[in-house]
Amino acid sequence: MADKTAGDPSKDLQEYDIFRDSFKYFKKKKPPPDLSTVVELSTSDSPEVERISVLQPSLPPIRGLQPWQDWKVFCHKHMPGFFYIRNPFLSGYQEYWIRRCIQDFPCKPNLCNLDAHIELSDGDNIWELSQSSDTLSSQDKTLVDRLRWVTLGYHHNWDTKLYTADRHSPFPADLDYVSRYLVDVLGLSASFKAEAAIINYYHMDSTLAPHSDHSEFNLEAPLVSFSFGQSAIMLMGTTTKADEPVPVFLHSGDIVVMSGASRLAYHAVPRIISTAARLLPWSKAEKPHSEKGTCSHHEQISTSDSKNVGGRDWSQCDSSAGDDTLLKPFINSELPQNSESQLEWFKNINSYIDESVKNSNFELFHKYLQQIRINMNVRQVFKPGETFQDT
Repeated sequence: MADKTAGDPSKDLQEYDIFRDSFKYFKKKKPPPDLSTVVELSTSDSPEVERISVLQPSLPPIRGLQPWQDWKVFCHKHMPGFFYIRNPFLSGYQEYWIRRCIQDFPCKPNLCNLDAHIELSDGDNIWELSQSSDTLSSQDKTLVDRLRWVTLGYHHNWDTKLYTADRHSPFPADLDYVSRYLVDVLGLSASFKAEAAIINYYHMDSTLAPHSDHSEFNLEAPLVSFSFGQSAIMLMGTTTKADEPVPVFLHSGDIVVMSGASRLAYHAVPRIISTAARLLPWSKAEKPHSEKGTCSHHEQISTSDSKNVGGRDWSQCDSSAGDDTLLKPFINSELPQNSESQLEWFKNINSYIDESVKNSNFELFHKYLQQIRINMNVRQVFKPGETFQDT
């Protein structure tokens, strides 16, 4: 029997990969693409872009973010479920997360692309090996330059595209906390739990091919994506490559949350955009917020923010825990079940963040970030209460 759809122009059009054409256009070097069509969501006057209000969170505020009332959150008519948060970080706190991505997260027991080429022990630190000038080979000195990805929590298998019970390490508590808080403010899920993350390290010629994220067993929980360093163009599409994607700019500190219809949508990064060093957030010689001696940002937060976590007032800055080395055991611990222990968990993470910001020297990372974009992509793997036995 003849195929009745053969020669049907509407079918040919439906199956045509428009997304691929858009990706190739923004990727090309000669001639370079026209970037005037790329949407700057925070300043666009297009009727398709809308600034939205956010919700008072039930979780206590995590250190380093502006008060939720001041966040600039935007959505786009053609990207339902897509939320863009314009850099909500206070001065000095992007640096905390950048340092975590460069200095801490590549360490064992986490996995990275370098594992296929060299043997790293539990005590090895890729950043420190790359910075040392004593008795190191040229290979060691370029380790950080060869870093392309790191996985946290449940480790994504790049070959099978599956998560398995035997490929798991403790998920960083601070990254879980900030991801929960972001999802809470957007009112997307009261049960969100960060269980896996992929950190990508883009060089100026790097790209991320069109794809959708569908390896998780829970495809309803949102994805949370953080951008640091150099800017990028992100293409945001739909669940079919036959639809033309929307190109948007992402800058250092910007956060994207993909939920609802955008959760399984195709997306890509065809181009990294060079940002002058003087325009990067840390170029201003300004002390971190926690060192300024005033907590006006946190004082604006109502005491009712903590109503679901034991009723404690988290509106004031409280960094009484001291030396961050005493707090390190908490940084890979899970959120406890009872409210009293949860309060201690939140407090210890906030104290760890403050102590880390005050005690770190960020100057060492400046040169590296002039050529790098870092993207942390966080996801929930299971539905609440489920494990591999339930899937």
